[in-house]
Amino acid sequence: MIKHMLKLIWNKRKKNTLLFVEIFFCFLIVWAIAAFATRNFRNYLTPLGYEVENLWHVNLSRSFEAIDSVDMISTRESLKNAMEAIPGVEHAAFGGMAVPFGGSMWMNGNDDMGFEFRTNMLSGDADYQDVFDFELVEGRWFTPEDTLSKYRPVVVNRRLREEYFRNEPILDSILILDGEWRITGVVDHYNYRDGFEEEQALTIFYTSEFDTNMPELYLRVVDGSGGELEETIISELGQILKTEDIVVNDLDKNRRALALQTWILIVVGLIVGGFLIVNIALGLFGVLFYSISKRRPEIGLRRAMGASKSSISGQFTTEVYLVALAAMLLASLFTIQVPLLGLLGDVVRSADAYIAMFIAFCLISLVVLTCAYLPARSAAGLHPAEVLHEN
Repeated sequence: MIKHMLKLIWNKRKKNTLLFVEIFFCFLIVWAIAAFATRNFRNYLTPLGYEVENLWHVNLSRSFEAIDSVDMISTRESLKNAMEAIPGVEHAAFGGMAVPFGGSMWMNGNDDMGFEFRTNMLSGDADYQDVFDFELVEGRWFTPEDTLSKYRPVVVNRRLREEYFRNEPILDSILILDGEWRITGVVDHYNYRDGFEEEQALTIFYTSEFDTNMPELYLRVVDGSGGELEETIISELGQILKTEDIVVNDLDKNRRALALQTWILIVVGLIVGGFLIVNIALGLFGVLFYSISKRRPEIGLRRAMGASKSSISGQFTTEVYLVALAAMLLASLFTIQVPLLGLLGDVVRSADAYIAMFIAFCLISLVVLTCAYLPARSAAGLHPAEVLHEN
């Protein structure tokens, strides 16, 4: 039966070519959209590692420029005490280098430890843990006593541990990054770039009260805090720093604003994919109804010879699906090269590419079978006497 269908498909290859090409390119586009969406949704569902709600940030770099390095320690201490004394502020901490969801990043790496090592970097003081409330899976956070240690401490995320240390002991290991640093702890997750960005290897450096490069103030506020608390914070900071140039940022709002760009791309991609699927459906209906009108004598003859309705509808459905299957298999040969050859690097991982292939295959198959079944069922309902009478 399949051999007979293949012969019929081959004899009508000119008519089937358009359908073949349409499904081929549709598969490629749907795969690309599915791969992009799969990658981003997977990253979005990965925990950030901290509660971004009720987490505020103030950049004080301009205000700190006018403060002598000798007075910096007492100034920061005064600022922190003033913030924690405000009702509604639970914890305050200083950090530097890069701000979560601020679009900035600092990366470094080398091969000084005998292997290629690369990591994103952040910094925070001893109270940084209280503000972000990381989940430590190994070791401990920084303490003020760490300033007396031979090696300055760092805390890394689980991704760095799995990527570079695997099952080896990591606590008290020495990292060589423009100096020697001792690992004191491992946090479960820390993704600070974007909710849709894949979490990367990260190192958090300890910045003590003697460090001058800590212009970022982080505040953990109580749930439901709003403009009134923001005004109080700005007023207190302004009095201490003698400035009115202070802006309080809600990191949760920054995250949502940054994620909106990716959401727009995903929605646009889904609209384009849906438009292509609709075009395929309309094309299939048109091709099949035209084909049925040309094959009415064949249908009548087969019905007169005892062919059942299911066998006739099954034949039409199978013929169309075989054409679609051939197009999808050829398209799969192209898409499978992406993960095998690493053509898009980290943009599309192997798992995302294979999941996208499965999604594209199932979605197009469902549309083809549905659109083929309806006209085929209509054809199977033709009465043999009526059709043969026409001839």
